[in-house]
Amino acid sequence: MGTRQVSNTLSRWHKVVDRFKQSIAQLSGDIKRSISPVTYNNLAVVKVEREHYTKVAADAVAKVDLLLKLNATVGHIREQLARANVEKGVSALLAEQVSKQAEKALLEDLVSSTEGVRLNFKDAEVVMARNETANSAYREHFTFSRVDESVADAWRSELDALNRALVALSDRISDANAQRVAIELDEDVLAYMGM
Repeated sequence: MGTRQVSNTLSRWHKVVDRFKQSIAQLSGDIKRSISPVTYNNLAVVKVEREHYTKVAADAVAKVDLLLKLNATVGHIREQLARANVEKGVSALLAEQVSKQAEKALLEDLVSSTEGVRLNFKDAEVVMARNETANSAYREHFTFSRVDESVADAWRSELDALNRALVALSDRISDANAQRVAIELDEDVLAYMGM
């Protein structure tokens, strides 16, 4: 059989690859079940059913080439998608997204380390004055931030801007994944996959 060019969006091709992988798993399971040894406790039954099981196994062995071809097709599609991702700028956008997500995680961690119950210095002085007159068993403890609140506020502002940038970047990635890519595939593989 020949080949045919199939055109899909980048995002659709990823779903096609998933369908291929499911079909490969199903076909592989069918083949393994058909060629696995069969256990009997009666030789008469073996004589009756042997021809049937031999034919089932032969049919399964004949499907191994298709199984391997489906697997090779997945590799071919992935290779074409990798090229298209670079050509269409998706790879660069994804790398930018990973970088921004890492930056977001760092900023979130920094902001959370400054948060909690804390006092400003003036309030801490009031607590200390109360402590001087209180019984030592009832003295209050206090926490106050080592970082000025304006620093944490600046980080929060950066986080807000970063979240907006990530949403915009997500939209750009979606737009890039909507671009079409044509890939040449074998007709027999397409027929098996119903494409």
